[in-house]
Amino acid sequence: MSVKSKKPATALPLERVDTTILNEVISAEAGARPLELQRYRADHPSKVERLDKLFWKGYLQNDGMTFVATFQAIVVCNGAAAKTLRKQCALVSKILADHYKLHLNDPMSVAELSRATKITIESARLTILFLQRGSEFHISASEHPVTVSSALTASESLLTRGPFAKMVARCRDRLGQPSEQIPLTDIAQLSPGDFSALSIQNSISRLGNDEVQELFDKCTSRADSDPSGAITAARSLIEATCKQVLDGRGIEHSAGAALPQLYATVAKELELDPEKSASGVSRRVLGGCVSVVGALSELRNISGDSHGMSPGSDRPAVRHSRLATAISMAVAEFILVTDDGRKRP
Repeated sequence: MSVKSKKPATALPLERVDTTILNEVISAEAGARPLELQRYRADHPSKVERLDKLFWKGYLQNDGMTFVATFQAIVVCNGAAAKTLRKQCALVSKILADHYKLHLNDPMSVAELSRATKITIESARLTILFLQRGSEFHISASEHPVTVSSALTASESLLTRGPFAKMVARCRDRLGQPSEQIPLTDIAQLSPGDFSALSIQNSISRLGNDEVQELFDKCTSRADSDPSGAITAARSLIEATCKQVLDGRGIEHSAGAALPQLYATVAKELELDPEKSASGVSRRVLGGCVSVVGALSELRNISGDSHGMSPGSDRPAVRHSRLATAISMAVAEFILVTDDGRKRP
């Protein structure tokens, strides 16, 4: 009689020294004592290279003067704080999923979530923070970062990407594969372009909603194989980013508004109007953003795949789609990071 062998567990690409650092960071934040980045690097010079790699692999992120772990860090770590946070994430995500089924986009306060889950209000706040740092569940809050007085809005992703255990399994599977987006080379061998691309990817993952993240993935996956589709995704990425910011700030906008109009509304709200910039250099840069957004909108109409090819136009080359997606991703990150910064006290 043959016996089926169990499928071996996916090997996660971390060494013990990495998980030791991550457990230390997770425990510090769980204890309301987040670590100061500059002080940690000065106190642990032998860990600096490992620390940098954990940032670029997406396990850590800056939070002002301090640094914190992301969702994928608590997925791969088995320290006491990480295990507790995983259990709380499972409980919180179930409560929010049930709330979404009954009330759709009606908000739920952190205090209400605390009572429903029977965990402390500070634990509920911290759990939401970790779910927002790279999980597949999109949970928006009335304040950023989340506070104990924030109102939370769940999304369909809690139903379509859940339950929590399956989402964690998918995350572990991804982490067990060689990363195509983050080169596992020595830090000294990474080019400035690598750093820039990783910075944009991390910002979009941290701040973008489900639609924005999906369009970002389309930009990166289609740039070489489907130039027309990539150009359409590039234009749509900026549009979705603008709408996310306006919706998050409660600003009404027309569903059929042209992209330049949407961007102009966002620029006014985020104080990015080039005409109101005191610096000549800033005025030119912000004016360039306006021009780029308008050009992307026109390029999509001419070369994108949503309307078919215009008569007499040539199909876009890969170099065109790479340029369009690179510009679009940079502008989208700029909008999201500016919005995030304007929300901070």
